[in-house]
Amino acid sequence: MKRINRPRHRWSKLVALLIGVILLGVLIFGLFTYRTNYYAEEPGIPVPAKAYVTVSGERDRQPGTFLLMTVHTRGPLTLAQALQAKMQPYTELFQQKKAEWRAEQMGNWIDAQMATASAEQAAFKLAKKPVSAQYMGLWVRSVAKNSPFHGLLQAGDTITQVDGKHYATAKAYLQAMRAHQDGAGMTLSGVQVAEPNPITVNIKVSRSGAAHDFGLGYGDHVTAATSPNVAIDTGNIGGPSIGLICALQVYEEITGKQLRHGQQIAGTGTIDAEGKVGAIGAVDKKVAAAVKKGAKVFLVPDAPATKALLKADPGYINNATLAKRTAKALKTKMKIVPVKSLREAVDYLQTHQVN
Repeated sequence: MKRINRPRHRWSKLVALLIGVILLGVLIFGLFTYRTNYYAEEPGIPVPAKAYVTVSGERDRQPGTFLLMTVHTRGPLTLAQALQAKMQPYTELFQQKKAEWRAEQMGNWIDAQMATASAEQAAFKLAKKPVSAQYMGLWVRSVAKNSPFHGLLQAGDTITQVDGKHYATAKAYLQAMRAHQDGAGMTLSGVQVAEPNPITVNIKVSRSGAAHDFGLGYGDHVTAATSPNVAIDTGNIGGPSIGLICALQVYEEITGKQLRHGQQIAGTGTIDAEGKVGAIGAVDKKVAAAVKKGAKVFLVPDAPATKALLKADPGYINNATLAKRTAKALKTKMKIVPVKSLREAVDYLQTHQVN
C-alpha cells in the first residue's frame, strides 16, 4: 500500500505562506518608509497678503482679502507618497537631490525679497507717493560646486564691492569681475546672509569661471524707502510670483481705495519697479488652489510667448490662456482677469463690482 505524506505537504504550504507574508510586509514597509529622490509640486494653501504687510506699523483690518497663491513642494517622498502624488490632479513629480532642493528654496526666498522691493516701488509710484530705491549689491542666489567661490560664498550673501568699488547692477559687478586678467587677484567685499557681518574674499581669476559668471546664480539686492513706511515679511513664502498681489495690497493700504469690495481676490505674477507684470510658472496649480479657496477673481499675467520665454521653457503657454483653460476644466465661476501691469489690475478692480 502506497504511503501518503500529507503532513509534510501541509507544512510546505504553511512555510510558503509565511514567506509570502514576510515578503509582503517588507514590501509594504518599504513603500511607506523608503525615501526616494522624488518631490511633488502641488497646489498650495492661499494665504492673506494683509497678514504679511504693515504700513506705519499697522495691519490692514478692512473686509476682503488679497490672496497670495503658493505652490507647495513636499519631499523627498516615500514610494507610497510618490504613487499617490502621481494620481493627484495638478500635481507634478520631479527628481532632485536634497541639497539641491534646499539651495533652490534659498533662491526662492531671495526672489521673494526682490519681488517685495519691486512691489513697494510699483505701488508707491502708481499712488504718486514718495519712494526711493537703494542698491545694496549683487545678491548671491546659488554657488555651483565648480565655482571658484564654492565654500567662500553662500546663497544669500550680498557682494557690495569688487576691489573696493561699488556698482549699480549685478551685471556691472560681473563685468568688473570678468575684466581681470587670467590668474590675477581679485577682492570681493560684502555681507553674510545669516548675520550682517562683513565678508572679504580674495581669489585668483579663472577664465573658465569668468565665462560662466563664475558659477554664481545672482540677482539685484534692492531695498525700498517709502513714506509712509511699509514692511513686508513673507515668512517662508518664496518665489517672485507674489509681486503683483503684494503691490495691490500695499497700494490699497496707502491710498485707502477699496479694491476688494469685501471679497477674496486671488492672483499671481512677477512685478518690476515700474509696475509691469511678468510671467510665472504653475498657473494651473494656483488656479486650482484659488477655486478651492472660493476666490471671486483671479488676476493673471497676460504674457504671450516670446523668444526669451520659449528659450527658457520651450513648452511655455501664455499664463492667461492656461489659467482660462484650467478654470474651464474645473467648471468654476471665478473670473480670470489677464493683466499686463499693476495699473490694469487696479483699474479692473475699481471699475468692476466683485460679487
